[in-house]
Amino acid sequence: MKFNTQLKALAAATAIGLSGHAMAEGTAAGTVIDNTVTLGYTVNTVAQTDLTQTADFTVDTKVNFTLTMDETATIKVTPEGTNYVAGYTLTSTSNDTLGFALTLADLATGNQTIDYGTVADTVDLGAAVAVYAEDGTTAGYQSAEDTATLVTNLAADDAIALYVVIATAPDATSLSDGDIAAVSLTADAKEADGSTNLTDNAADAFIEDTQQVVIITSSLTENTAFEVESAKFTDPDDVTDTNKFTLTVNVINDPICDTDLDADTTKVDYSSGTPDCPDAAATYIPKAIPGAMVEYTIKAKNSGSQDADLVNFSVDLATVTDDDPDVTFALVQTTLRNESATFSDGTVTPDLSATTNNVLDVDVSSFKTGEDIEITFTAIVE
Repeated sequence: MKFNTQLKALAAATAIGLSGHAMAEGTAAGTVIDNTVTLGYTVNTVAQTDLTQTADFTVDTKVNFTLTMDETATIKVTPEGTNYVAGYTLTSTSNDTLGFALTLADLATGNQTIDYGTVADTVDLGAAVAVYAEDGTTAGYQSAEDTATLVTNLAADDAIALYVVIATAPDATSLSDGDIAAVSLTADAKEADGSTNLTDNAADAFIEDTQQVVIITSSLTENTAFEVESAKFTDPDDVTDTNKFTLTVNVINDPICDTDLDADTTKVDYSSGTPDCPDAAATYIPKAIPGAMVEYTIKAKNSGSQDADLVNFSVDLATVTDDDPDVTFALVQTTLRNESATFSDGTVTPDLSATTNNVLDVDVSSFKTGEDIEITFTAIVE
């Protein structure tokens, strides 16, 4: 009985303590945590020498991050412009230094989801778009500074700006006002150099003295979109017309209608048969015979979302030729007459300057969205 009593006393008098560092969330990967267990006790009220045991382990790497698209609307692009930028933020929520590979993809046409809503993708931008990581001392995209195409050595809890950039001029011939190109940016977690793949030890047995890797997030993708905003010239009579503008020609007079017709004749339009040709014996519609007066009509409407500035319509009849390779003279003489140019609302007066030879120039300082213009002039068929 005495022996059992002593065992009970020993158990009651034993104290076990833990000392060392406490491991908090966010402890840097590779940190060695040392823990010591101390066993203190007495025997028959006499303190005995403490017993200790020590164990350590290495903090493993937690791979985790966020990728945020910073824009709240489509990035507006003007054809032939450069350096249009969509901003992103890449934030490490890891406990280790990481790198990231960055990949862009031009999304398929059709509806695409962006953080701020759904857009209708209509065109591809192809090689015109690139991605760069903040690499300079000046905040915001700087083409001369921010040239890194991957992220290296992003410290734990740090963030870095990324820029999806149209660095080369979008082709005006392939883009129209309102076109949208949606692209995706993908960030893949890598070793600190940004190119070497990580090894995931999530399914491996725990090894206390080895820095293992647990990949919580390996890859994230976020979309953005660029939208073309520009002037768009269409036929005022048909806004669905795909031509930039329209040019039509009509014979309005000829020597049968007016035997005194020459280049300086004020235009009279007999093309509808009313009024009747004064010199014709019967009802007659003018034809494109030598000496006939033709009227050219240029029509254009700015159906785009932006005004067009410094607009110039230029006509040079010296460039007009016929379809017969054996005929070398021009079909239309090089004298323009009866020039006019008007805007639909009359508030803007085009600057119309005509020469006495073959050139007509119409200059418009600002061709406002929603406006249309009509330009007419006549010439004589040789």
